[in-house]
Amino acid sequence: MINQKYLFNLKQQPKDLLRGKHLLVVEDNEINMQVARELLEAVEIDVIPVFNGKEAVQKVYQEKFDAVLMDLQMPVMDGLSATREIRKNASSTELPIIAMTANAMTGEREKCINIGMNDHIAKPFSPSLLYSRLIHWLRPDISLDCSELSDKSGFDLEFLLNISICLPSIPPVARISSKAI
Repeated sequence: MINQKYLFNLKQQPKDLLRGKHLLVVEDNEINMQVARELLEAVEIDVIPVFNGKEAVQKVYQEKFDAVLMDLQMPVMDGLSATREIRKNASSTELPIIAMTANAMTGEREKCINIGMNDHIAKPFSPSLLYSRLIHWLRPDISLDCSELSDKSGFDLEFLLNISICLPSIPPVARISSKAI
């Protein structure tokens, strides 16, 4: 295993970094599920859809995923309860869980992190924000080389603006060990 981080060449596209990842998407709203699937499949991510937290817990026990995108408010079992169940057997480093929810109220992000989620993305969100957060959690070998920011040709500027790992003044969400919870 290589110890040095790979410096991300800004001319690479999210597809080059996310292709082939296997994600569980937990969303009860069919339109939101369709949007998520299309965004993820556009960068060649393999998407397994489920429609509530209970199905998510069952799937995680049956199949290995690179990450879970989890809505919070769903019937049968909500996203917070599902995360609690998943965290009994999978740490945050083993399986990143990212809240993907319309609930952007103050304190909601902290609640998600405290329950065992790795990150929180408020809907509606830009594709570049989704991709940058996925790169952050799924590609720990990537370190953004910001020295190329002056050359604005050949890459998606919106994508760059959403990569918080490039902005030293805005630290990314800390990776939280399940032992700390």
